[in-house]
Amino acid sequence: MSKKSRPEKGKTPESSSNPFVSQNASHTYTLIFSKNVISGRTVVLSDFEHLNLANILGSSSLKNFVTIKEPIYPELVHYCYSNLSFQQNHIRSRVMGRDINISLEKFACLLHPPVRG
Repeated sequence: MSKKSRPEKGKTPESSSNPFVSQNASHTYTLIFSKNVISGRTVVLSDFEHLNLANILGSSSLKNFVTIKEPIYPELVHYCYSNLSFQQNHIRSRVMGRDINISLEKFACLLHPPVRG
């Protein structure tokens, strides 16, 4: 009797070898893969003290959003946007065979966008 192999702890099996969730997503990728992903575009709030920008962005709940300083991976960004959809108050995508499912509530907690639209 052979043992069943168990997936390694913390690893999720890939949902598919196809990087796209649909034919439309594949087409979208061909349209956007050559677009540049701009990195390093953060706002240094102290440069705009004379405009009271920190208070304006803070009152609009955008301060954290414009000051994010994290590395970016352009190819992964293209796959994420190609596969992006909004379904039942969730943002869904697939990157590197892994499904992404983020509730709008969680998204709001991560980026602190304004709640009024």
